[in-house]
Amino acid sequence: MKVIGSGSTTMFVLGVIVGIIGLLGMGVNYPIYKKLLAQGKQKYAFEIMELAKEISEM
Repeated sequence: MKVIGSGSTTMFVLGVIVGIIGLLGMGVNYPIYKKLLAQGKQKYAFEIMELAKEISEM
């Protein structure tokens, strides 16, 4: 574990804290991502279906 830093206990604890902060960030952002994805799908679903019908009729 001496690839980055001195390998001391302080660096280990700092790494754990940074990891926990990252996990909390992911936990907050994932529901936002899912909501935006669902809105995008709902917004463009009709247009995609119309385009697919148009292409299949050719």
